[in-house]
Amino acid sequence: MTVLLITDDGELDEAIRSHWTGPDGLATRAAAAWPTTELSAAAGEGTVVLLDGEAPPETLTAWIDWCARRVPALALVILVDGPDRLAPPLDASRVPTVWWPRGKAHLGFLELALRTARDRPPGATAPVTPRMAEDTKHQRLQHAVSEATRLLTGPNDLHQVLRTIMDLAKSVVEAEGSSLMLLDDKTDELVFRVTHGSRSQEIRDMRVKVGDGIAGWVARERKSLAIPDAYEDPRFNRHYDQKLGFRTRSIVCSPLLFRDRLIGVVQAINRRSGGAFSSDDVEILDQFAAFAAIAIENARTLQRVTDEKSALEQRLREMEIRIDETEKVRQVRSITESEYFLMLRNKADSIRRKF
Repeated sequence: MTVLLITDDGELDEAIRSHWTGPDGLATRAAAAWPTTELSAAAGEGTVVLLDGEAPPETLTAWIDWCARRVPALALVILVDGPDRLAPPLDASRVPTVWWPRGKAHLGFLELALRTARDRPPGATAPVTPRMAEDTKHQRLQHAVSEATRLLTGPNDLHQVLRTIMDLAKSVVEAEGSSLMLLDDKTDELVFRVTHGSRSQEIRDMRVKVGDGIAGWVARERKSLAIPDAYEDPRFNRHYDQKLGFRTRSIVCSPLLFRDRLIGVVQAINRRSGGAFSSDDVEILDQFAAFAAIAIENARTLQRVTDEKSALEQRLREMEIRIDETEKVRQVRSITESEYFLMLRNKADSIRRKF
């Protein structure tokens, strides 16, 4: 997602940059500088314009018109104290627009404003507020918990549970892909158990030392982590991208902890909408991972009990076979001994008759 800030206010520019976590950087243009051909060419699909609503009316009109000509590729966030602060002749209804408070206290929610603007249809100009941002976060957390609860009441087959966790992890943070690794206590390695993608089988069962790569760091530190640009992070291992022909842009990764014991790591890769995973995504994946760890341990326990039951039943069957064989031998021996004594008695009777 390309973000373009249009402002002449140096303090606003500095305040936004201090809160900015986007992976693609933040381009700034002076509001008084009219849109150029070069800028028009750079504003491609998914561009969101942050427009300072305190600019002069003629400047705002020029930028809004410029945005309107690029719908649906482009969306608009107008930073004002309220829509009524705009001059009456201005009309932003031709552009997917979000009104957002200009105050520093609200700039931490800018990512939500940008994402909301990009997903809105033209004419949807009702204001989005920080309270709505909190409500949205709460709804996403509820969704994550609801999806995780399904794991505790659904199928108990371990492989199916792992597959479901991976799919849900991708869903709750709106990612393109995901993977799940379980800890091998004997070797202190993370083992890829389920991954998403057309060539995912190529890395299934591959191992990563705890401490290596993003997942290894999360496992060692037992802390969640969001990486806005994987290739700029020295911990990222490009080997898996090269093997799969994939391009990892952003990552959010959480440890799977059961009663303070590490059992694995779950990670989601590349936000579907572009851009970086937010602190909200980290919190949501953390909540989900807590339930997922319980589901994995439940499935493992059931698997162990099932395996032990099968082994016991097999031993009982083998014992029954041995008992049956012993009985047959005893019966054969009994029959053989009876026939032998009968033969001896007949022989003795025959000898007595001769005398």
